[in-house]
Amino acid sequence: MKEKQTNTLRQTYLEDLYELLRQQFPDISIYYATNDYKMLLTTDPVICIADVQRCPDDERDEQLETLKRERITIIALLESVMEEEAIQWIERGIDHIVWKDEIMIPSIVKIIQNMQKNRSFLPGEVVQSLMQMLGEMKEEHKEIFTYYLEDNAINLTRKEIDVAYLLKKGLKNKQIASILGLTEGTIKIHISNIYKKVGIKQRKQVIKLFEHFIQPGKERRL
Repeated sequence: MKEKQTNTLRQTYLEDLYELLRQQFPDISIYYATNDYKMLLTTDPVICIADVQRCPDDERDEQLETLKRERITIIALLESVMEEEAIQWIERGIDHIVWKDEIMIPSIVKIIQNMQKNRSFLPGEVVQSLMQMLGEMKEEHKEIFTYYLEDNAINLTRKEIDVAYLLKKGLKNKQIASILGLTEGTIKIHISNIYKKVGIKQRKQVIKLFEHFIQPGKERRL
């Protein structure tokens, strides 16, 4: 009985959220999905607010990949105690993350406002965790990474190595900018320089090359 009441309250809360967002952003197609993301393709949404933990594991990645192919912005709702899992979702292609807490609604509003300004949003705890990982990479793996770059006649600056590592993790330009405290324009310049020095223009091929430099076993799984 208690679980049923909780689900009812949650549904009411989400309906209120949905209505608030529609009123505040009438020109943006926003939809909420609990498990079947593919059904959203029939509604032509711009933003999908996804309760990713409620989607079956065996369907989740495929459905998220479908949304990414359709260039739908994904805002994932996660419990605030799941910082490590949040990083995994970022690597899977989630655009933004919001904790399920008392500031969830203003956080989503802020995300959409940032999207209109072409900015990204990640919880502070997630940014700190990624910065810590970057610091660990510098201490433990920078020498290896730099060795393989130089061995292949690829001479990157210190900042370009930071960008290259986050690029290898599959992060988007906006997310890299948020983590390094730089503008997206600056990140684009760094990535352009990396492409020139590597001699490859396609992002996926550059990432594949960097993944080859740091093989499993050389780099701690994050």
